[in-house]
Amino acid sequence: MGTAPKKGITPASAKAKGRAFQQLVRDKIRGILKPYGVVREDVESRGMGQQGSDIILSPLAKRFLPVEIECKSLAKSAIYGPYEQAKTHGDLEPVVAIKANRKEPLVVISLDYYLYLEQRRLEREHLYD
Repeated sequence: MGTAPKKGITPASAKAKGRAFQQLVRDKIRGILKPYGVVREDVESRGMGQQGSDIILSPLAKRFLPVEIECKSLAKSAIYGPYEQAKTHGDLEPVVAIKANRKEPLVVISLDYYLYLEQRRLEREHLYD
């Protein structure tokens, strides 16, 4: 008696999972930019399969958050090992610095911590004046 082969996630489920993650990121960005007059239409989630940044920022939203955002919802990623390790080192926010051969160094932080830092920057710079 054999075991049934494991089924992977269907393409439709994978797209739905990715779409839900993009919408989560979009909603969090809307939340931190709302005090600066940025409205819902200024921060949108790009349709699945379309080219360009996954989070579409209007010129007004880009004034406050000048970034290009790519969202990836993965079953697993090698970066979580070092991130979890960094969390065990103490009570401070975990940060992982990574670098691959012939690539620029990157820093990995949580989405909430990134948005917290951006919100603090916006408050300091008084960009809404």
